[in-house]
Amino acid sequence: MAGFEARSVTALLHAACSSPTARQALASCAALLVSAWASPPGGSRVATAEDLAPLVEALRTACPDLAAVEDFVPVDPRMRVHFRAASEGRSWDFRVHPGGLESPLQVLQAAVNYAEALDPVLFPRFGYGVADMVQVAARMLEAELAILAPVWGGQDVSLGAAPVVTAGEVVRRRAIWRGGFQVSGSQRCLLSFGMITMPGGSALPRRG
Repeated sequence: MAGFEARSVTALLHAACSSPTARQALASCAALLVSAWASPPGGSRVATAEDLAPLVEALRTACPDLAAVEDFVPVDPRMRVHFRAASEGRSWDFRVHPGGLESPLQVLQAAVNYAEALDPVLFPRFGYGVADMVQVAARMLEAELAILAPVWGGQDVSLGAAPVVTAGEVVRRRAIWRGGFQVSGSQRCLLSFGMITMPGGSALPRRG
């Protein structure tokens, strides 16, 4: 990735990690994204949608062990699945992107259950709790899906297919955080602690 411009290749890889037509290569795309965050490339070439498959293929050649975690096709995020829960006066209702999870709704319910047990201890000490993490994650998912889902490709994928994203996904991924989103005071604590950052290291937009 050394020859690519950092922001463009990060946008490409982040779009790929969310894309239904690249989900069969999710582990590879995620590994490339983390690498781009940890060691941003210093080149000048702007990454485009056509660069995704060659990047993934080069990584798989260099790291053949990735095959052990890419032996299945993850759940299709184009299915409109919502997580709904209520606990301790708070409620959630948001569309879920499954990522590589087999049972994302169970994972989210487990987080709410942890919040019921841990937040009475965490909130007085830190100013935020597990429920706030769920809330921030929900707002981030809503923002990302609202922008990316309308430009997702419609083709089916198979385990051996090359990962694909549309040009629209890459363009829109660059714009996701420009508008920001509203958060509560306890959620701002999460941001100020540096627990949630944008690609490139800057803090997410915050209110106040």
